[in-house]
Amino acid sequence: MKMRVSFTAGTVLALLVITKSLVPGEVAHWTLAEGPDGATASGTGTILDVSGNQHHGTPYGGPVYTAACGGEVGLLFDGSDDRVFVPDAPAFALTQSLTLEAVVRVDSLNPSPDLRQFVFRGDDLGGLDPYYLAVVPSTGRLKFLVQDATNASSELFSPSPLPLGTVVHVAGTLDHATGEQRLYVDRVLVVSTITSIRPYGLLTGPSPGLGIGSTQGTLHKQCINGAILDVRISDQALEPHEMLTTCCPGSSHAYGSGCPGWGGFVPELGLQGCPSPAVSIALSLSSARPQSVAIHLMGLFESSLPAAGGCTLNVFPVSPLVFALPLAGDPAVAGSGGYSVVTTIPANLQPASVKLQAFVADSANSWGYSASNGLSIAIN
Repeated sequence: MKMRVSFTAGTVLALLVITKSLVPGEVAHWTLAEGPDGATASGTGTILDVSGNQHHGTPYGGPVYTAACGGEVGLLFDGSDDRVFVPDAPAFALTQSLTLEAVVRVDSLNPSPDLRQFVFRGDDLGGLDPYYLAVVPSTGRLKFLVQDATNASSELFSPSPLPLGTVVHVAGTLDHATGEQRLYVDRVLVVSTITSIRPYGLLTGPSPGLGIGSTQGTLHKQCINGAILDVRISDQALEPHEMLTTCCPGSSHAYGSGCPGWGGFVPELGLQGCPSPAVSIALSLSSARPQSVAIHLMGLFESSLPAAGGCTLNVFPVSPLVFALPLAGDPAVAGSGGYSVVTTIPANLQPASVKLQAFVADSANSWGYSASNGLSIAIN
């Protein structure tokens, strides 16, 4: 029975990856979990957009990865200069319906006239900010704003302050068809209104973009002191059951060793996002031979069995179900091959686990392949 359950999960995962079913309405999704607990986030474009839409962000000020909720990793912002910048894009010009949501932990709020931002779109002009989700330092209340091109805005405030030191889910939605603007805390509606205001699209000021943990730039810093574990933007007014989970009950981790291919690069298999029912995840492979193909084996248990060329088989027993994915990358650059496939786990999938390993066709090795680490995925 255990094998049947686990391979059912593996079958579902394989089918989802192959079909690449995207989350409806998802514009961008940052899980902020690229590094281990305690590591400092750095590097251009290293804050990955797991929606598959390539809106990657760059950390500034040195935010630190932290295990903030049941082992789920997010970014810890120091309230001084830490932030993530995402370059502006036409997809962010949401002039009709939208949802902003984040999983956050506010650690402290020093009284200040400035806001503390969770997610913000704007530029360096004063005002004229199409939308943001923030906390008001003087009251601790959550604020959701949409603003049009005349600088007219519609604002919602939570009736109660957000709890300090506690992980919560916060969200603001705007339904273009009905004009209803809503504010949620832990997926519970706390306040709503009807508005004719719609966010304007084109940013005309300097330094346009999105900010996570502050505004997008340094001219008007509004830095949060606390952790952010997830941020997602959608072009629809989501219902509570469609929103992010607060803390991830599922888990994933890399284990074991791979073996190198062309150029000495060892393929790296990973998972971004929370492996839980009704949640989007991204399976990714990097540092592989470009323009090749990766064959994925699945099993029940972690293993370290010897294989050809000094490689290691990291899954056991091997399921008869395998799946293959093509690798992108510059054919002239060793280690540039990879993929990132986004999918949604079915809402009715029962708790289960699966182990994965990728084998990449690689003629640089006499045995014909390179191999990745193992990846353990517990869906819960």
